Amino acid sequence: MGQRTQKIGVVLSGGGARGLAHLGVLRALEENNIPIDYICGTSIGAIIGGLYASGYTLDQMEEIFFSPAFRSAVLGKMENDYMYIYKQDNPTPDMFHLLLDTKEKLRWSIPMSVVSPTILDYEFLRFFYAASVVSDNDFDSLMVPFFCVSSDITNHKAHIFRSGALDRCIRSSMTFPIVFSPVRIDSLMFYDGGMYNNFPVKEMRNAFNPDVLIGVTITGKRPEPKEGDFMSIMYNVWMTEPDFNVGENGVLIAPDVTDMLMLNFTEEAMYSAYMKGYNAGLKKVEEIRKLVKDSVSEADIESKRSMFVAKRDKVKIESVKINGISKGQKNYMTKMMSQYADTFDIDKFETYYITLSESRNVRSVNANITRIDSSSCMLNLDVQTKRAIKAKVGGFMSSNPSNYFFAGLDYNALSDVALLLRTNAYIGRFYSSFMFGGRIDLPIKSKLYLEADLNINRWNYYRLKDFFFQYSPTNYLEQEEDNVQMRIGLPLAVKSKLVANIGYGRTIDAYYDDESYRSASTKNHTFFHNMDIGITHTYYGLDDIQFPTSGTANIFNFQYIYGNEHYFPSPTNTYRSSSTIVPHQWIQLSMKHKSYFRLTKSYSLGFKADIFYSFQQPFLTYQSSLLQSGNFAPTFATLCSFYPEYHADQYMAVGGENVFSLDYLLGVGMSFRLSGYAYLPISRLKDVPSERPLHQKALDRIYFIADAALVIKTPFGPLSFAASYHQRDNISDPSFSFCVNFGYLLFNKTNISR
Repeated sequence: MGQRTQKIGVVLSGGGARGLAHLGVLRALEENNIPIDYICGTSIGAIIGGLYASGYTLDQMEEIFFSPAFRSAVLGKMENDYMYIYKQDNPTPDMFHLLLDTKEKLRWSIPMSVVSPTILDYEFLRFFYAASVVSDNDFDSLMVPFFCVSSDITNHKAHIFRSGALDRCIRSSMTFPIVFSPVRIDSLMFYDGGMYNNFPVKEMRNAFNPDVLIGVTITGKRPEPKEGDFMSIMYNVWMTEPDFNVGENGVLIAPDVTDMLMLNFTEEAMYSAYMKGYNAGLKKVEEIRKLVKDSVSEADIESKRSMFVAKRDKVKIESVKINGISKGQKNYMTKMMSQYADTFDIDKFETYYITLSESRNVRSVNANITRIDSSSCMLNLDVQTKRAIKAKVGGFMSSNPSNYFFAGLDYNALSDVALLLRTNAYIGRFYSSFMFGGRIDLPIKSKLYLEADLNINRWNYYRLKDFFFQYSPTNYLEQEEDNVQMRIGLPLAVKSKLVANIGYGRTIDAYYDDESYRSASTKNHTFFHNMDIGITHTYYGLDDIQFPTSGTANIFNFQYIYGNEHYFPSPTNTYRSSSTIVPHQWIQLSMKHKSYFRLTKSYSLGFKADIFYSFQQPFLTYQSSLLQSGNFAPTFATLCSFYPEYHADQYMAVGGENVFSLDYLLGVGMSFRLSGYAYLPISRLKDVPSERPLHQKALDRIYFIADAALVIKTPFGPLSFAASYHQRDNISDPSFSFCVNFGYLLFNKTNISR
């Protein structure tokens, strides 16, 4: 290598997922012993060029880009392995939210990006921090001298990064507007380099003056904006037309990848781009050889890389320092980080970093490295906190009467403890509710949290009259449920937690003597005042609240309930004419399991099991006993309507689900789901006219449920078309149902788990 007389520079353009073509070109160059003395890039070209300059082999780079972790990071998907479920808020059906930061003069803020950058930021830190330390933040001192291009939106010009924190500079170069929020470096804001310079050929000549220049472009001519094509419009708004002139001593390689969407990070699309780049590179080898007389052997490249990597791999992070926050906040975060005090592992620390970055009390976390010596460094976390009011708006829209509007407010603050105050309201014909509560996270080693809330719930069940959208105009059954609960939570692992609770609740059931619908004055009422003590173990790793395609969830619940039933008959009741008080106490156990196995990229097999066993005695009336019993509700129909067959104090149920899914861009996707369930009541309630209902052993009949749904996922919630069959006792009761829904069907907490 010392006898070479020529210097070769490689320029890599931006282009999103098409950038895998760059890897193919680099592979073709290395296989043909073409040396690379300098490298630069914009956007995806900056990532690939930076990895190459940092000593990563092409095999390692392919492993990175084709890994599910990379695709998740680029699309902002939070892998469950990195998210403590005890930190996650109770799910609500909000579709939009706004933040009012009380630390910033009550300034309203809206999300600056479609994709969360948290995972991507940490992945960049993990890949580049050691090379940055070895080079002392001088990009000329990397294995291959390197620079990248970003867009300085403060001064409206392209910015060339030849020094600095390598991970942040490269991150800024690929920050496409709207998709990602801008990156702040030294008080300036940066976006994707392609906005002002997507093909930095002139900058390569000015920086390194190579004898031969090899330019790789994956953009082609700027496409005409098309109505309805968001990316083509944004590309024309934000990106300048590049100059593809590489000069007489240059070779331009332009793989034909223009038919590929810039954000199509599927494995098939990226592999196609890689192969197109590889083949385009091979076709240009002869033209390159007319200019490049020198060669570099595989052994020479490996020797040069090994020398740099040996120094890079010696670099260790010795300590972590948190900056930019108050003494109380630092005390809280330091205690939460205590498990990493003795030894530091960049991979294990990712869980803490993501949990911190996604905390409701944190606006941003900027990680950077301070060099201590040639082989050790300090990780600095520059944290910006917030005292924020989060306003949430959403709901559930359906073709059946289960529509509701949702609005909520959360207030977050952080000092020596993390505080959350929240309230919400559901307003609908089927379900309405009000909740007010709070939570405190304690900075102790066991990471305990305390939670308390007040819930007021109302359900109005309408009787389905026929298959399509026809419901009784009069409420069939009504249930009011108010409760006050206190909970203590303890994380057991990243995906599991243990919660103990105590609560007081009151239910009011209103129902008719029979199934004829007369005036409201004919309703019976049952009041149940109850105390509850329980413990719940939750393991949650599903990738969606209501329509998962992968992961596992287990919920085991134990409860002891004590209370008094107050029965008030209607004036027309011919069986009971006086009010009655009956004491109740019982224990109940429940286990719910869901698991989804992704067998192929587009097919998942799901399995569900549900066991409920209660020692509860029947209430005075059949209707109130049903309303107070367990409920197997695997479909929209069983959640929104009252099916007596699927209410029991003891039951078992199993089911399977076939999920055929197709993921698109930025959280948009589609799935077709075909499910089947078998439900077996162990003990069912028997209606005895003029007498208290009886428990009778069942195990004599299995009920079958079939459900088919087409689900379209959007950034605001799922749009679903669902058709169901439920086996019924009475042939006059409709077995089929169909509904069109938008959003998630969720409820506030009840005192007794059903």
